[in-house]
Amino acid sequence: MVTEVERATVDAPVAFRMLGISRNTGYSLIQRGEFPCQVIKAGKRLLIPKIALSRLLGEVKSENSREEAPPC
Repeated sequence: MVTEVERATVDAPVAFRMLGISRNTGYSLIQRGEFPCQVIKAGKRLLIPKIALSRLLGEVKSENSREEAPPC
């Protein structure tokens, strides 16, 4: 049986829910280039790397323990 590979990204609406912002606000931030994380445009899809969200939310520390990782 083939196991599913865990995705490294989430769709934009999922990222918006994780950040506690509305869809309108999220898409507006992306359009203005002000979304706080990297956004990957794949055709019509907008994908957000999970690691960038985790860093932004403070769930992942930098490899260098003396400094915090930048959010994105």
